[in-house]
Amino acid sequence: MVNWNLITPERFEKLLQKLYEKGVQNFAVQKCRIQNCYNGDLENAELEPLLQNRLFNKAGDMFEQFVVR
Repeated sequence: MVNWNLITPERFEKLLQKLYEKGVQNFAVQKCRIQNCYNGDLENAELEPLLQNRLFNKAGDMFEQFVVR
């Protein structure tokens, strides 16, 4: 699950790299639902769409199968 208040784009990229190096072939990301979140600090978790698309495209290039749920 991705909540951009809990992971930076840089750390997400490092995670991608580590998983790739370990031979992971299938990777799924589930977007975090931020509406009605119990922790109000986590509600504003949007990432600039161009940056998010770049990160997800990079993941799609690295893994045999990549999905965003």
